[in-house]
Amino acid sequence: RKEVLKQQKDLEESIKVHAAGFFELLNENGIDTDCFSGGYCPKFFLKLQKGDFNVGFSAGWQLNLAEKALYASKLAADKKALLDNLQPQIVEYYS
Repeated sequence: RKEVLKQQKDLEESIKVHAAGFFELLNENGIDTDCFSGGYCPKFFLKLQKGDFNVGFSAGWQLNLAEKALYASKLAADKKALLDNLQPQIVEYYS
């Protein structure tokens, strides 16, 4: 039981680190969370970063995450291109 609890705690810490990595990626590239369509993706990672692991995996934005645009159509073209380039890394954090 102790070992399982330790593994759970280690896994939770790893998830928090990955979620923080998502936000570091955005900060390093000058992307605001409001660049994301509906803000769902950043909200997902924020919950994980705070230790709230009660998240779902069937929301519309999560389906085909690697292929769908993460931004609204009104976003500036340079931000769209940047998010397109970062999308594989975002998918990796999500995975």
